[in-house]
Amino acid sequence: MSKLIITIPGKPIPLNRPRFSKGHVYDSQAVIKEDLYWEIKQNVTMYNMARGVDFPASLYSTFKGPVQIHYTFFMPIAKSTSKKRSLVLIDTPHIKKPDTDNILKLYNDVCNGLLYYDDSQIYKLTATKLYSDNPRTEITLTYGESNDKEINSKTYHKT
Repeated sequence: MSKLIITIPGKPIPLNRPRFSKGHVYDSQAVIKEDLYWEIKQNVTMYNMARGVDFPASLYSTFKGPVQIHYTFFMPIAKSTSKKRSLVLIDTPHIKKPDTDNILKLYNDVCNGLLYYDDSQIYKLTATKLYSDNPRTEITLTYGESNDKEINSKTYHKT
């Protein structure tokens, strides 16, 4: 079992709905997805170099075993918020828009085929959305067999 930790600077981005024009569907976030793809790929390379691992980022895309992912979205505090209130808000739950699931969708779309072969491999997905004075997205992927007692000790019986 191995871990991969990625930090993407900047405000987490939610996935927009598809746009329709003249009978065609187009992705209004194609450029954003492409930029995010390269940002993640560069982060993986830097993470591997820091750990002394010498294999390309593309190797993760061939992994076909179980994957566990935890996202932590650090959302910016509004500039109109007082400094005193800002200090109180840091690391507290962010319960405003954008929705957590919309942010998850964009990052899962980008990571599919980059950090794992297919998103059907994800057996556990968790996300946290917090206020921060340093907006960013932290992704922790765990590759390999599960250590979850609930999953490993589960037995199935016919009734």
